[in-house]
Amino acid sequence: MLATSFAAEAADIPVPYEGPPHSVIVYYNWTGFYAGINAGYGWGTSNWDRGGIVGIESKPDGFMVGGTLGYNYQTGSFVWGF
Repeated sequence: MLATSFAAEAADIPVPYEGPPHSVIVYYNWTGFYAGINAGYGWGTSNWDRGGIVGIESKPDGFMVGGTLGYNYQTGSFVWGF
């Protein structure tokens, strides 16, 4: 609950506010290449029974790694990704 009270005050204008309002100028641009990497590990237990036949038990586990490459192009308020 402590964190939510700070989040609510983050955009508040201090009182008293003096002077004319300032316009917001947007300087960011999403155009450009990007790259990323991800990884994970999974494990579990699996039991199989078939009509009275002794069940088969396996304990699968493994590591996974992957990557992401792409390009974004911004036109006005639209961002196109490839």
